[in-house]
Amino acid sequence: MARAALPPLQIPSPHNEPRPVEEAATFSTPGYAMAYATFFVFGGTCVASWQCIILSIDTFIAMYPDGMVGFVFPVVNMSALLVITLFMLIAGRQLPLDRRMRSGFTCMLLSCAGLPLLQWTSLSQLLRYAATLLLLIIASMASALIQSSSYGLAAVFGPAFLQAIDAGKGTGAMVLVLARIATKWGLDADATDLTALSLFFGLAVAAIVVAFLMYAMLDQNVYAKTKLETYVRIQFNTPLALPLPSPVRSPIKSPSFFPAATESTPMLKDVAVNIDDDEPESPSDEASILSVVRRAWRPVGMAFATFCVCLACFPGLTSSVASTSSWFPVLMVGAYTVGDLIGKMLPLHCMLLSVETVHYPLLLQLSFVPLFMYDVLHPYLLPDVATYGLVALLGLVTGFVGTSSMMLAPTTCRDVEQELAGITGSLAIITGLFTGSYVGLFLNFIVQLMQ
Repeated sequence: MARAALPPLQIPSPHNEPRPVEEAATFSTPGYAMAYATFFVFGGTCVASWQCIILSIDTFIAMYPDGMVGFVFPVVNMSALLVITLFMLIAGRQLPLDRRMRSGFTCMLLSCAGLPLLQWTSLSQLLRYAATLLLLIIASMASALIQSSSYGLAAVFGPAFLQAIDAGKGTGAMVLVLARIATKWGLDADATDLTALSLFFGLAVAAIVVAFLMYAMLDQNVYAKTKLETYVRIQFNTPLALPLPSPVRSPIKSPSFFPAATESTPMLKDVAVNIDDDEPESPSDEASILSVVRRAWRPVGMAFATFCVCLACFPGLTSSVASTSSWFPVLMVGAYTVGDLIGKMLPLHCMLLSVETVHYPLLLQLSFVPLFMYDVLHPYLLPDVATYGLVALLGLVTGFVGTSSMMLAPTTCRDVEQELAGITGSLAIITGLFTGSYVGLFLNFIVQLMQ
């Protein structure tokens, strides 16, 4: 039986009012809760590999004392994230969604399973270190591929699903931090014990498998089907997002990426799309990066600023805070993770910010910089519990403002720009983290001059 073709995507006027943040659908809507849970697990998967690396950094430093692990690993991770996210923003979204997601999950699964197994081998230290870096690059690239694709898809599903990704990130980080505390307390693992390392990556592998399975079932979800149809219409209408608006037709129907008049991916095999190659297109109807930035600059800019300030303070300045307790770094990470998780959950129930007011918390965020500098310059003056509280508050503000910004960004754009807005927000987060790490180094240099 021939399938009925879907009507073409209706693109609203650029002058339309932004849509409200709240969607009509609720958790009582059939399929909604399962779709939300799927994006929630996607978020946990995005942070799984790097969170395992961070929690096991002492083990890697002990195994590769001459490898400058504390510097090389973050640079490699952040560089891979930035390159892949930029690629996704400009051209990568032309690739079918199914190909992107399955490739990302497969590569991340293999790298997370291979990293701990590699450390148990009897290979030379140099060879193991090189292979570890290679697997780290693969894991980081896979994470960026999954994250940018998930944010783009979630932007089409609605703001609540963008929040689901961030909440999943916070929950995944919390589970791994609790596992770190358990291994330090229960197993009494030392820096070179590979048992804790294997446990962390085992949890990551389990999360990736669950996410892969939930993704594979997404096209069977009654609520998700209509959203996926909207997504594939957008893909067929504007698969290439030009950096600038152009009067020249973009190669949006390239056979290399899209077979004629149908989506080739297994996940969307039941969706038929009519495309009239002779139908004239208006340049104003094409999605462009500049157009998205012009509409969503406030929330996108706040996403960048939020994570830039956060990384500059934690772990930037906090890495120089003195303490006599061996539990101090672990509990500090735990305090931040708790605050961050609460902050990421709040916007779903209590959205206090709007597109016009999203920048209001910026002064509050900047105030953390002198507070942490004071803590570094006056060691042992503040008790450890005060530092834990300050870090938890930083996590709360970062989680709330960052998630709110991501939820608000697509609401300022046209339907055809939804996916691009989600990926642009993902790029803002990555560039904020990248910039914040160097700002943190600069602030530590200033602190050393002041001591």
